[in-house]
Amino acid sequence: MEIRLLNLSMRSQNALAKSGIKTLNELASYPIEKLKEIKNLGEKSREEIIRKLNEYGKLKN
Repeated sequence: MEIRLLNLSMRSQNALAKSGIKTLNELASYPIEKLKEIKNLGEKSREEIIRKLNEYGKLKN
């Protein structure tokens, strides 16, 4: 599933796209702790992404 279909904020979508993350599976395989390193991805955006991963059952514990 493409990131743009996840109903994330535009800021989150753009930051992920600029980092080369374009699908839910790519996002799920990206280490959560490395989200802090993505430019223009603040705490609220990271929280939004983590909620979305959890919603789709893709959050790694």
